[in-house]
Amino acid sequence: EVKEECIITKGTNFPVPGYIIDRLSETIVRIENGDLISTGFFMKINVQEINRNFLLTCGHSIPQEDINSKKTITIFYGKKEAETKKEIELDNNKRFIKCFLDDDIDATILEILPEDNISEDKYLYPDLNYTSGFDNYIKENKIFTAGYPDIHPYKGEKHYSGGEITGIRYMNNNNSHF
Repeated sequence: EVKEECIITKGTNFPVPGYIIDRLSETIVRIENGDLISTGFFMKINVQEINRNFLLTCGHSIPQEDINSKKTITIFYGKKEAETKKEIELDNNKRFIKCFLDDDIDATILEILPEDNISEDKYLYPDLNYTSGFDNYIKENKIFTAGYPDIHPYKGEKHYSGGEITGIRYMNNNNSHF
């Protein structure tokens, strides 16, 4: 099995366009699970012909042992000057929660319920086709990232970065090839 991975070379950083920051700033979530700070995204996913709201994050941010713990995580979203804070109980009997954590996938999805009162405009739709200027970045191999890095000097602060994809690494049986 061959996997592809994009390589972003240091020194190819460039500013993230304002229209991308404006759209992403409302959908990016800071998750606090105990002492752990991580990033998540509000996503609308079609499940059996029904659009449902989820929070997508890393599997190690909300691990398998937390899924039905009934402990509370805290999420923060929105622009810094008007950030919203919500408490979400981890209860798999109340909401769908699934953790994938293995060599291939590091993800947890957590259903956002209507009673969580999170506005519909906060959700990303994975199949959206951004054509207003975004095509130019795709042609130039540009990529954008956003999140809450758990490293200094950005720890716990929303951070955006852009870079150029300078190569594709093909991985096969733990060997990488350029």
